[in-house]
Order: sequence, then structure tokens, then C-alpha cells
Amino acid sequence: EGNQFVTDDELTLFLQEQGVEYGVAKRGLDLQGLEEALREAFPLVTWTSATLEGTKLTVRIRENELPSQEEYAMDEKRYAAGADLTAAKDGVVAQILTRSGIPKVKAGDEVKKGDVLISGLIPVNNDDGTVREWDGVVADGDVVLTCLRPVSLAQPLSYQYKNYTGREKRYRFFTIGNRRYSFPLADCGFLRYDEVTEEKRACLFGQIDLPFWTGTILCREYLPVDAMYDEETAAQLLLARLEKNIGGLEEKGVQIIQKDVKIIRKADTLTLQGELTSLEAAVVLRPVDLPGGEESSEEQTGSERNGI
Repeated sequence: EGNQFVTDDELTLFLQEQGVEYGVAKRGLDLQGLEEALREAFPLVTWTSATLEGTKLTVRIRENELPSQEEYAMDEKRYAAGADLTAAKDGVVAQILTRSGIPKVKAGDEVKKGDVLISGLIPVNNDDGTVREWDGVVADGDVVLTCLRPVSLAQPLSYQYKNYTGREKRYRFFTIGNRRYSFPLADCGFLRYDEVTEEKRACLFGQIDLPFWTGTILCREYLPVDAMYDEETAAQLLLARLEKNIGGLEEKGVQIIQKDVKIIRKADTLTLQGELTSLEAAVVLRPVDLPGGEESSEEQTGSERNGI
């Protein structure tokens, strides 16, 4: 949950590399180590949370977005010395436009994750060309990288579909706080069934919401039926999922310019594997420290004005 620029596929592949996948023992999971590994692997990720509820592992992340001028003002301490614009992932610089700071790369340069693209350190030179001091600014510009995004999708050939028998039972319930009470109390008696819940919250005078809900539960019995996809249908499902993923990336401003994928069969599963070549603004701000612990020229000027 919470990921936008880092795709579900990238997170799933990373978790698999960390030994976290369906069926692993809960007692062997190091959730704190997993959170730290996520932040280390994805520079865009600034906050992580991994929680276990029953047999469900939920990974929540928060990604860094380039702060606005208002956010700079609210976080003056962090950016007091300036900030570099760095690469969030490996790639090749497709285009670069600098508004503030000093560009360190040009179009066509290959960069690694963490490399400085636009520096926030501005040298102030003496008459002889030597550096007298350093001024810090928050680097700003438009940098587009050509990146490779791994993709891996699997589609089992065997599947089950639900054959509904037509038998249904309906129950009423009310909920107070976290406790639900249904009536009649007897179980529906179906071995396999879906539940369709409709509920309404009580509202006093049409304005004040109360911690009290009423509603109904509809139980619909079904029988599972085993079936098999043919390879052509399974391949079409894989390609449809790929196009959906690409559409989600494009909504986030990532342009896919090339697809290099192949579909192979492993036992009773079709797997789509390969890479997507993308154009994206894969950059992240990183606060800088002025060389020698110097203050910025603005801070020095302020100090001089105060007679310090």
C-alpha cells in the first residue's frame, strides 16, 4: 500500500529476493530488517511499515516527492545547507534542464542510483580562481532518465470458478463499536459460500454519526469447479495484465518506449518475463553538507549583520 512510482511488480520481486513469499513461516520473518531493506533498495521510499495480521503480511510505504516551495519553508532546517538532485535508480540521462544548481551530467551519460545529477553546491571563487567559500541552494531542474524496469508475471493454467447453486440465506445484524451481533444466530449451513454485506451507520438528527451500524448479510452457496486455460487464453491474460501495469505507470508520468518480454511455460504455469524501457523523472532530493562545515553565504551574511 502507498506505492506510486515503485510498481507492485518491483516490490513483489524484491520481497521474493528477501525470501518473503506465499507459504513462508511467519516466525522466520524479520519485519524490522525488511523495512530497512526496503528503504535501502528504493531511495524514493522514505517510510515503511510491515505488519502481520493472521496469515496476511501488509507492507505500507511512503514515497518521497520533490517538495514544493511551501514545504521548503516548513522544513528549513533540513534544506538549510542546500540539496542535490540525485538519481533514484540506474539509467541513462535522456534530457536535463537546470533551473538552479550546477549540472553534473549531460544527455547520454550513464548514471547509477545515488549519483548527483544537479549539485546544490555553488563555489564562490577568489580573483585567482580558487574557491573562497561554498554557497548552498536547493537544486532544481527537469531530468529525464532512460531506465530498465524488470517485469515478471505468472498465470497458472489451472483455475477454479464458482458455480452458484441458487441457494441463498439472508441474515440481519447490528454492530456496536467492534462487536457484531447477527440474527438468527444459526450458521447458514453452506460449505462454500460468498457473503454480500450491506450496512448503514446510525446518524442522530442527520448530522451526528454514531458508532452503531445495522445491515444484512446475504450468503450465496457455490460449488468450486476445476478448469484449465489453454495456452493462448493464458497468454492473452498475461498480456492484458502487462498492458494494465503499463497504463498505471503512464498515469504516474512514466513513458514506456520499449517492451522486451517473452512468455515461457514452466510446468502448469505461463510466465511473462523481461524488461520495460522507460522514460521517467527518477530523481530524488538529498540534503548536502557544505565542505568543511561552512555556513551558507546567506547565513554568514545574516551573522555579520547581527555582529557575530
